[in-house]
Amino acid sequence: MEKWREELTAEEVALVEWIDGRDMEMYGYRRDTGSISLATIGRGLAIAALDSVRRQVTRFPYWWYSLTQPTKLSAQEYWKYRRSWEMVFPGLPPSKRKD
Repeated sequence: MEKWREELTAEEVALVEWIDGRDMEMYGYRRDTGSISLATIGRGLAIAALDSVRRQVTRFPYWWYSLTQPTKLSAQEYWKYRRSWEMVFPGLPPSKRKD
């Protein structure tokens, strides 16, 4: 139950408690850290922003394809869900798949 103490740094714990401290207290958890530094808050916000940008960049091929080839639905769906297709059919796009 206390495995998070081994895996998270003190800075990460402080950031989680800063974000979700009220809910933790509502469910009976106690806070382990005191105040949080502005540098830690800044780093946490920067990491969240970079993660958001990364997610948008991974969707870019789908958006580009849907703008340039809007009538090819099967290929468009492949680009939207390509990670799932690649897990099910490694190296084989759905248009070349033999059922």
